[in-house]
Amino acid sequence: MDQLDLDDLRIQCLFLFARHATDVNNDKCWLSSDSLVRMAMHLGLHFDPAKHELSDIPSSEIEARRRLWATVLELEVQSSMDHGGCPSVDREHYDCAAPSNVDDADAEGNVSVPRTESQPTQSSIQILLMRSIRTRLCIARFLNTFQSDMFFDTALRLSSELAESLKGCPNILEAYRRSTTPPTAFQTKMYDLLTRRVFLGLHHPFAVMGMKDPSYYYSCKMCIETSLFLCPKTTLSSEEDFQRLRLSGSGLLHNSYTPSVLYMCSELIDQAEEGGHLSTSPLETSLYKDMRIAAESYMDSALGRINLGEISIRCCLAVCYLLARVDAVKARTAVEPRIMEALGKYLERYHGCLMGRMQEASELTV
Repeated sequence: MDQLDLDDLRIQCLFLFARHATDVNNDKCWLSSDSLVRMAMHLGLHFDPAKHELSDIPSSEIEARRRLWATVLELEVQSSMDHGGCPSVDREHYDCAAPSNVDDADAEGNVSVPRTESQPTQSSIQILLMRSIRTRLCIARFLNTFQSDMFFDTALRLSSELAESLKGCPNILEAYRRSTTPPTAFQTKMYDLLTRRVFLGLHHPFAVMGMKDPSYYYSCKMCIETSLFLCPKTTLSSEEDFQRLRLSGSGLLHNSYTPSVLYMCSELIDQAEEGGHLSTSPLETSLYKDMRIAAESYMDSALGRINLGEISIRCCLAVCYLLARVDAVKARTAVEPRIMEALGKYLERYHGCLMGRMQEASELTV
């Protein structure tokens, strides 16, 4: 019966992944992640059998339980970052170890010897994610605890802890890439998304204040760097698998990029109107151009989501409005006509997408 329960939890995890990946308008995935945690704890996955001397559990099942618990934790922390709810599990609520660095086939045997850290396996990326999971859970709780006082010193401490937990991971990933069985580009991009987006969530509240108060400059710097890291500066091909998920997915596959782009737009406006945090040096001028290109790329990708059934275009129009305002301020021309012109052009493109969808629908019904 216990094995059946583990399989049921696996199915629920896969179902949640599928909802994230295929439902462009789904915003209720967080309702499922909390039930996954409760189910996992009911099965005792938060306890590590090896630490509690449960010798009757074979090593293959111990490994399966560790992998499944790591999956549930990752879904929970990402759900918390997406929807602003406190994680239903804390860093002190479990002692389950990270998965072993073994391939799936090796994990099925009763005895498996883990490979070295620099040798990639099918569980390597999950192991790297587990390095920072406790700190990311703590950050999610810090950001979403009801009526909590958000102290800048605490944010800096958590940011330092997260950076320390991620230290060394780029070198490990580089070693993986040089191996005979490197991880896919999709795997490394997903790892970057799941870990780096937390920096943006942590520093964004203080970066907003930093536009008026220079004492929060570090948060502004972190938000700019993280936003540029997450957002592609070119429109990726829809044939690229990670880009396809960005276009068709919801939750963490989409929610991470909108705040990044909106923050970059606010920095562009701040720079155009008041000088902001970007000087006129060649480096900062290049940074300004990169943020502008990333914002325009976001708008192009948004049209791709509309072609796949996206309903809301509020964020797209907001980005369009902000970029037009930047252009007007820099050109020292009237702001309102520039904004109206930009919105009109984008709405024409939006109308073209809708007409294309109607044409496809009519062809399917013939």
